[in-house]
Amino acid sequence: MGVSIALVFHIASALAVIFLSAWGLRQQRDLQLMRGLIARGQNLRASGQRRTADMPARFVLRLARAFGVPVVSSPFRSGFSRSDEVVAIEADVLAHFFLRAPVSLIHFKEFRTIEFHLSTSSPVLVDDLESAFGGSVRITLVVTGEVYAP
Repeated sequence: MGVSIALVFHIASALAVIFLSAWGLRQQRDLQLMRGLIARGQNLRASGQRRTADMPARFVLRLARAFGVPVVSSPFRSGFSRSDEVVAIEADVLAHFFLRAPVSLIHFKEFRTIEFHLSTSSPVLVDDLESAFGGSVRITLVVTGEVYAP
């Protein structure tokens, strides 16, 4: 009535393969998102206004993970819910913002407000960012001059 060491090893290695595969697929998806945004952000006029259907908080979290920007708070404690509505997001404007503005920190504040901390001023306006989310999210830009380490 004993469990052999070989069985335990095989189960542990199978679980490790599953977790590493899931992690690799997530990294690949984030890299694909970042490459697509960079390609669209470099040639903003030629790409047109393509929209991506996604939840605003989840989209910002994916952008933060893809660009290596730290996130301070949870969006689900700030008025965003896990069953939030899917909106048409203009990814080109957000790609332009992340490529041109030195975003150093993202903070989900108050009710459906996202605060972007920048180390210098941004060429992208707050109104453009809010309209990129279809007006469903309020955006605040804070120029701190500090770079936060991830």
